[in-house]
Parts: sequence; C-alpha cells; structure tokens
Amino acid sequence: MKILIEELKVIMNIGVRDEERSYPQEIIINLECECDFTKAIETDKINHTINYKDIYKEILEFCKNNSPRLLEKLGGELIQYLFLKFPLIDAIKIQVFKPVAIPSAKRTGIEIYKKRE
Repeated sequence: MKILIEELKVIMNIGVRDEERSYPQEIIINLECECDFTKAIETDKINHTINYKDIYKEILEFCKNNSPRLLEKLGGELIQYLFLKFPLIDAIKIQVFKPVAIPSAKRTGIEIYKKRE
C-alpha cells in the first residue's frame, strides 16, 4: 500500500557552486510512502490514512526552510523529516530531479529508499 506524489515541482535554493545558490531553481520530486491504510479502505475515513495534501504541505515547508548543496542531502533529510511528521509511514522511496543539471538529459537526479528504523 502506497501513497504517491508524482512530479511535484518545488522552487528552492540548491546547488554546489555559489553562483547556483544565488537564485532559486526548480526541482522535481516523486514520492512513494508505504503505509497500511487497510482501515481507511474499510471505513472510508481520512483519519485512518495520511492526507496526501498534508504530505505536500510538509514537503513545501521543508524545501522553503532548507538550502542543501546536494540532491542526496535534500532527499535523505526530507525522508527523515517525513518520518517524524507522519508516524504511519513505514518506508519512503524518493526521487529528486534537477532539470537544469544536464540540459541535454531528460532527467538528472537521485533516488533513495529507506524503511523506518
């Protein structure tokens, strides 16, 4: 069972070089949150699952308040943040892409999969 958010576009300051960090850039996030929402299927009640809009808001808040140099750091710390905010999440797979990193490539980015410890 997974909650999915695909191709979420976020504008944030990120990059290794100072010139890169001097202006906000678009990143794209794909997120899979593994959780058991059997009870939500049975009851049709939002309080038995995780509202994907709440996940979306937390991602935006995190990206607004952080300015990492690497996509790897962004992905890893965002996973930890979402585990703290949403105790029902058992595991997360995140993909973070930076469209302008290699202009001739369709996508350039990272992927991390982590289970809750």
